[in-house]
Amino acid sequence: MAAYLVMAIRGCLSAALPLTVFIAFLCSQCTGQFPKDCLSPHALSSKECCPVPEGHRAKCGGAGRGTCEDLSVESADWSDYVGDRDRFQWPYVFFHRACKCEGNYDGPDCGTCKFGFYGGLCADRVMLVRKNILKMPRAEVEKVKAYILEAKNTVSKVQVATSLYVDMEDGRNPFFNDINEYDLFTWLHYYATRPNIQRPAGCQGDGATRVDFAHAGPAFFSWNRLHLLLFERMLQRVNNDYTFALPYWDFSEATHCDVCNDIYMGDSSATSPHRVLGQFGKFKTLCADAERFHGLGLVCSNIDTSQSTFITRHPGHAVNPSTEPAGLPAGLPSKDSALYSLSMTAFDRPPQASEPRFSQWLTSPCSFRNVLEGFADSEKQTGRFPPIRSNLHNQLHNLVHSYMNGTLSHVMSSPSDPLFYLIHTNVDRIAEKWIRRHRVSMDDYPQSNTPIGQSKHSSMVPFFPIKTNGEFLSQSQSFGYTYDDIDNSGRPLDELEKEKEDSAIEEMKKCMVHVHVDDQSEFSKNPDVKEQQIIALLTRDQFKLSELQNIDEYDINECGQDVAELATNKYPSDMNDLPRVRESNGIGSSLVVAIIAMSVIGIILFLVGNLLIKRGLHGYYRRRAYQQISGQDFVSSRT
Repeated sequence: MAAYLVMAIRGCLSAALPLTVFIAFLCSQCTGQFPKDCLSPHALSSKECCPVPEGHRAKCGGAGRGTCEDLSVESADWSDYVGDRDRFQWPYVFFHRACKCEGNYDGPDCGTCKFGFYGGLCADRVMLVRKNILKMPRAEVEKVKAYILEAKNTVSKVQVATSLYVDMEDGRNPFFNDINEYDLFTWLHYYATRPNIQRPAGCQGDGATRVDFAHAGPAFFSWNRLHLLLFERMLQRVNNDYTFALPYWDFSEATHCDVCNDIYMGDSSATSPHRVLGQFGKFKTLCADAERFHGLGLVCSNIDTSQSTFITRHPGHAVNPSTEPAGLPAGLPSKDSALYSLSMTAFDRPPQASEPRFSQWLTSPCSFRNVLEGFADSEKQTGRFPPIRSNLHNQLHNLVHSYMNGTLSHVMSSPSDPLFYLIHTNVDRIAEKWIRRHRVSMDDYPQSNTPIGQSKHSSMVPFFPIKTNGEFLSQSQSFGYTYDDIDNSGRPLDELEKEKEDSAIEEMKKCMVHVHVDDQSEFSKNPDVKEQQIIALLTRDQFKLSELQNIDEYDINECGQDVAELATNKYPSDMNDLPRVRESNGIGSSLVVAIIAMSVIGIILFLVGNLLIKRGLHGYYRRRAYQQISGQDFVSSRT
């Protein structure tokens, strides 16, 4: 049946691009997962991925370029989790040996250069400039859109998996499917965030119920930075233009989505479901029905697109401004909100003993990453995870996604809309301003006590060759790019703007790490903020957090219940439809209840029987996909 090996990305077109040596080296750059040369039954079962680069005879190019060595993976305690094993200690389930490149060489076969380098010896530097799309000439804007369309119409040289590795007979029976270059990057985002690694809520006192390798923790910044770098390089390669740089959209300067029109990223229809129009009007949402695949124990892919929908947007209509409390922006994040993030002095830090500990660092106070991602309050400038009823937990990055009210509001499939890349390039730009202002380096990345898979030395899922979270926390120049409006200190190039920005940041409220006595009512004394409520909150789509309100204690299950059931069954999307506990008196009401119950049981038995007949084998795969993770299944860290 469908099988799954973490797909392959070679991103390498070696001899296909007839341009400069620079292009030749871009061609073999890996973009995630594994190179196609490593996907044969022999290669998979050997647990070794050490291809021979073009023009060489030795694996990984040999001495002076690269050698084939044992992988070093980070150990972690997975004993409380259930789910697929494929992403644990990435990529050890698939390969035990891979290329270790020397100098500035990079890629799965050491046949390309690290970011920022090019040339036959990878000794020449390059510096791309990312620009504000609203200030770009019309011809350049058209080129951006044309390049994206070309990627959508180009079949990738890599394939994506359609099932779990457990179904591949230890590599002897691999199954993969072709995918276009654009959708590949949506798939990578989906694969890092797919919610099938979980644990019972609250068992560790921190509310964490699911593993997300790209959000809700310190890896949010580094994962998305690498994702953008690889997407940018893919567009260069597909369009034979090594000078191309991704543009950004400065949403903090906007009062509405001023790129949601025919000139830029396309308008959307006035009627539901508000399909995006224009040049991207035929783009479909990849993995919009991911849960259907997860229910069968499969990995979402583009094999079955029967339930795929066209990408949608309905900017500014995600919430009713009249019902929002004072302090929440009616539209996009304010400029002050972005500036407030720059006033933070710590990259990321876990909650302290005196502070709420509700989840995977979502309550990390006075943390630049948490403020930037949008889980900490930047509009009221407290720097902390706000009360649920305030809806202020949906700010900056998170707020932009929910504001778009469409494809961009769904975590796993959000990159299906090309606007995703303009938004995240600006998020990276804000982060770069902060990194330069505070002279941050990888030494500032947390080394321990992070969410699973998000520590400094954790390898980022699903990229290959291995890239760790910590290595991308440094200035963008080291990766060969910069931004058009900031200097080396992270300040505006214009002297007047520089003075105004410095003054504004200086006047920001100073974030206090510990919860002061005067502020404790906001957390511990507020009846609307209970740990159980936050746990329930975390089972929902993080770009739709504002939907959760008025949660009663009896709606919360205790530690030990399957989190997947908690997430899918206990909390409907419309919180007004939550079931309420009522007392039933009298024989009449009991009889009605009994009749309804018997009818429901009959229907359920019929549906279950039909499902077992039609999908019995898939059910077997699902049971195998959700087995307890055992520490003995994994290797300890190696040095």
